[in-house]
Order: sequence, then structure tokens, then C-alpha cells
Amino acid sequence: MIAQFESWRAGPGSPATEALHALRLVAGRHREPRLLGVAPVARMNPYQSQLYRAFPTHGIAAAPVNEAASFGQLAEVSGLAPVTVHLHWLSFVLGQAEDRRAARVRLDEFRAGLDAFLAQPRTSLVWTVHNLVPHDARHLDLEIELRNAVSEAAGLVHVMSAATVEAVRPNTLLDASKTLVVPHPNYRGCYADHVTREDARLALGLEPDELVFVLLGAIKPYKGLEGLLDAFDDARGALGRRVRLVVAGQPDASDEAQRFVERCLVHPDVLVAANRVPSEHVQHYLRAADVGLAPYDRVLNSGAVQLYTSFDLPVVVPDVPAVRESLAAGTFLAYGPGGLAGALAAAERFADDDEVRAAVRRNTDRFDATRVSAALADAVRERTGGAA
Repeated sequence: MIAQFESWRAGPGSPATEALHALRLVAGRHREPRLLGVAPVARMNPYQSQLYRAFPTHGIAAAPVNEAASFGQLAEVSGLAPVTVHLHWLSFVLGQAEDRRAARVRLDEFRAGLDAFLAQPRTSLVWTVHNLVPHDARHLDLEIELRNAVSEAAGLVHVMSAATVEAVRPNTLLDASKTLVVPHPNYRGCYADHVTREDARLALGLEPDELVFVLLGAIKPYKGLEGLLDAFDDARGALGRRVRLVVAGQPDASDEAQRFVERCLVHPDVLVAANRVPSEHVQHYLRAADVGLAPYDRVLNSGAVQLYTSFDLPVVVPDVPAVRESLAAGTFLAYGPGGLAGALAAAERFADDDEVRAAVRRNTDRFDATRVSAALADAVRERTGGAA
């Protein structure tokens, strides 16, 4: 038989087929197994594999819902085990709507489907709050209605920082009695990590004495693209050494992302790889760098910050409580409005500093994926019906 990744695409009987398979794999390890349907599924980001790492040892089978809108069909297997749907990013509901009328229809259909799912015995809902609102939201009022509907229906709301409840309050009400803080797991072990700093710089053509910033991940407007290049140029003028910016990631179709890439391509001190980054190349970009950048216009949680720190990098971030919460003093620079250029210039202190990198490493140890996952698994069992 040809080996293939059977659960990576929806097939006949999905998502119940994947759910049953996942339950069989866990049932032998626990006398009271539970099913957790995961939607949407993020295959290209190891966040979910880190988050669910300890779930099997807690008797929870995490199964992909490859077509996120079909999560309600998991109620079909609730006779075998309690079923919880874990919703992550909600853009699958309204993101593909052609216009506002279509978005309204999709929202109403989603709410009806969610109600029907939760009306079945032994079913429950968990929601992880990833962002303030979806980054590409077009119908903001409907997105807010959606978020509040999910928040109300959830038996457990997972947030990754204590500051989240206050940060989202302007548009999303989170019930404190249902809200649990479990931090973003680190990315240790998710990517190859065997190249040295010297090898990484050699591969990218960077000199040993250059101050190197890195921006890694999808290139999208909310990441403050235009402001970053302007601030980078200002910082270059303020420093007495050569400064380089390395950009790697897939740009979206927006005009801003395209303009940003065009500016990067002609900039003498910017290296840009405007494509999806192969996982084996992540180590080269991060080990070559001195400082990781997350200069986002809107941010609640940042997987990029956890990725940078998993490779021992200090970071420059917006002065946002939810972001600062996971960082150790002396390992980051936070800037307010108009302060990015100054923060980039001040980041020279981080250049090739082994003590700072060691401090980053010690702090990142707090977010060990197995411990983080176990904490969430315990909460899922306790807050969504216990053993059964």
C-alpha cells in the first residue's frame, strides 16, 4: 500500500472517520477517553501539535476537523465518548463571504449549527482567543457578534495571557468563571536546529559584525510593514555599524504586502525571501539574527515572538501587556507610538550577547509544550464534563 497522510484532507465520512480513528488510538491508554475535535486545523504551524502534545496521556483524542464548518457532525460519535469541539481562529465562518448579505447568512447558519451540536448529549465547546478580531475582517460588527456568540456558548475559554480579558473587552465579553490562562507553548523541537550562528550567516551572506534583525512569517498588512522599513532606515542612520534586515515569509495578495516586498527587493540592507519558508530553513534565518521583530499594528498573542525566543532571540515588540507578559526583563524592547526606530537603534545592546540569549532561554523554559499541554488537557476534562 502507498503511504499517505490519511487525516490531512477531508474524505468520506469526515470528520467522524478521523474522530473514530483518534479515539481508537487513545482508548487503550485511558479507561474514560474523550474526543476533542479541532477546527480549523493549522497544518503549517506546529502550534496545535505543541498544544495537544499531552492530550493522549490525559485520555483525550484530538482529531482534525479538516472542513471546519462540519464540526457539528462530531455529535454522531457522542454515544462512544464525550465530544468537545475546540474552535481556534473564527475566520472560516465569515472570511469567504462575498458580501455583507452572504456574511449574515453564514453567521446565522453557523450559530444554528453550533446550537444544534450543543443540544446533543455529552457535547461541549472550547474556544481559544487568538486575536483581537480576525486580521482580515471585512464586516467588523458581524465578526464581533460571532465572537460573542462563541464566547457565550463555550464551556471553557482559553486565553494565552492574563491581559487578554481586558484587551478584548471593547468587542468581546469573556466570562471570568469560564476563562483559563494557559500560555502559548514554545516551539522547541519543532524545527531543525543544528546550524551554528557562523554557518547561518555564511549561508545568507551576512558578515559577523553586522547587527541583524529578522521578520519571519506571513507578510500581511497588520504587521506594520511600511512603518517597519521607514523605522529601519531611521535606525540605520543612528547606528555606527552596518545593520541588516532579513525578511522571510509568504506575502498575501494585498497592495501593502506587494509594495513592502518591492521596497525590500531594492533596499541595499534588506534580504527578502518572499515565499513560504521551508521548515528546514527556519533555523538559518533565526540563528543568523541578533533580534526578532514583531512590529505589528494589532496584536494580542504572537506565535512569532514564541518562535524567536525558542531560538534564544531577544525581541522588539509593541508595548502591549499581553505580549510583554510572556517576556523576561532585559530580553526585549517595547515601543509605543512612533517609537519603533528608537527601539531598533537601542536593540544594538543585544548584538551577539550570550548572557541575554541565556536569559531568553531560561524564560522560554517556562513554556515547555508538554507542561502547557497538560494544563490545558486537565482543564478540558474538568470544565467540559469531567470523565464522562
